[in-house]
Amino acid sequence: GGAGERTMGDLDYYRNEAGCEMAFDNKQHSEIEQSIRNEVKKRPCEPIILVGHSYGGDTAMDVAAKLQGVECLCLYVITLDPVSHFDPDTWFWQNPATPNITEWINVYQSAGAVDYIAAVPVVGWAIGGIWSAVGGIGNLVGLNIGNNMIATGGGQWNNISGPDYRIKADGIDHHDVSGMMNLEFEDPSGRKISVRDYMNELQGRSCCE
Repeated sequence: GGAGERTMGDLDYYRNEAGCEMAFDNKQHSEIEQSIRNEVKKRPCEPIILVGHSYGGDTAMDVAAKLQGVECLCLYVITLDPVSHFDPDTWFWQNPATPNITEWINVYQSAGAVDYIAAVPVVGWAIGGIWSAVGGIGNLVGLNIGNNMIATGGGQWNNISGPDYRIKADGIDHHDVSGMMNLEFEDPSGRKISVRDYMNELQGRSCCE
């Protein structure tokens, strides 16, 4: 889950929206890593699917990078409009990919002018923070304009290089996890499939084949 899920206590709601079995917030790096290591030991041929929303997307990639030397690890990562201002790995949309990942699906919002400004450390962050505050105030007064503005202030990854699949989510609210999971993309066979259905198919895969 992202920062919003953690602070608002909505983690279980978003877990259900994504269709995941377990939920962690974006600060639980060590707990997520240990859980994955335990699962791989118990079921070494089954894929691990790590879904990260917002700041949780950055957490997912950071955790993946720590899983060095895990035998029989078959790790799929799905990032849903990930953000991270404060992680140098992704400054100026650097590719945070790690060889520990079997496949990476990134659902993203296209970058706008403020995204480019907000990507600049310190000064850009301050401008992005003001942009986020305006969006948040808009939400509070009922204008319903602010969730994507808030995400821009958090440092959206946008169409970052590196993922195996990049899926545009323009027009979908930053907090609409279910909407992002229902977006379709083209798999290697040329078939159109939603992120959710692809995740469900992955759960039936054997990594030992």
